[in-house]
Amino acid sequence: MNSSVPKFQQNLYAYISTFDGSKKDFWDSEIQNKFNSVMHQSYNDIDSLKFIHANLFALGSKAVSFTCHRMSADVFLVKFRLVNSKLDVTIEQLVYTRDAMVAQTSPRVNDAYHLHPQSDGTRIHACQSETPVDHMSRPNILNKYKHKSEGQVKSSQIHHLRTYR
Repeated sequence: MNSSVPKFQQNLYAYISTFDGSKKDFWDSEIQNKFNSVMHQSYNDIDSLKFIHANLFALGSKAVSFTCHRMSADVFLVKFRLVNSKLDVTIEQLVYTRDAMVAQTSPRVNDAYHLHPQSDGTRIHACQSETPVDHMSRPNILNKYKHKSEGQVKSSQIHHLRTYR
């Protein structure tokens, strides 16, 4: 990776690249270290995300595409596709970072993955929700950003956010 690429993007790429199509144990120390280098301790849905990722690793998921565009100093638009024998899901989220780690996402983890943790009495696993997993719509960044001189930002006012890398 290039030194001009932010630390967050390097760490996220390193973690997403561990989804290489081979079945793995999410609780392995190497994967846990990569996960912990990406996720901030204050992230609300961290337990749900761990269970979902544990299931995805156990199924041998493969990341077949990955993009990460910087929207502002601490906001990134992240999109990746995970494929395995039971699931083909594209995740597209606005990621809000703190200390070069994921602090918050929009949409939240359960909605973004169209998966929800379910318990069978002995362990918790992720299962697909009833919502179809065709594709995610682009998060509406206009709801989050306000122009310093007025209320809502119009798309023409944020053109620099779309082109900045």
